[in-house]
Amino acid sequence: MHHLLLDIYQCPAERLADEHLLQRFLSDLPEHLGMQQVSPVFLEHIDQVSDPRDAGHSGVAITVTGHCSLHAWPPYGMVNVDLFSCEPFDQQEAIHFVQATFQPQDMEIRPIERALRSPRLASRPVNQAGESCPVLRHSMTGHRFRPMGGLLPPLL
Repeated sequence: MHHLLLDIYQCPAERLADEHLLQRFLSDLPEHLGMQQVSPVFLEHIDQVSDPRDAGHSGVAITVTGHCSLHAWPPYGMVNVDLFSCEPFDQQEAIHFVQATFQPQDMEIRPIERALRSPRLASRPVNQAGESCPVLRHSMTGHRFRPMGGLLPPLL
């Protein structure tokens, strides 16, 4: 299962405030990546916030294999995009599509392989290259591991 998290910075505010552009992005991205959309795009303007700069848009497109979502804050020039699919998709193409749409000056990109022990994946390769991915495992009585190494106290 594949999860791509994109934190996108220094975008033109007018693009992030354009409801039509955001709606089209959520509608076109799944199709562009070969995902079958199963519901209409849901996009909501969020303005009931304590700080007016926190107003923006949140939206999602549900697909057969997952979802595409966004949270856009025009005053900050920032948008977060979340792509999840239980089937592989072209993550580089998704990044290019996001860059072309939002014209950012900076991005944080986090690809994540999820549910590596899923029974659904028992007969499928773990990643697109067919290689096994390392997993940090713990039992309820064993030690936990920090992602960058080192032990945490045992779980109680």
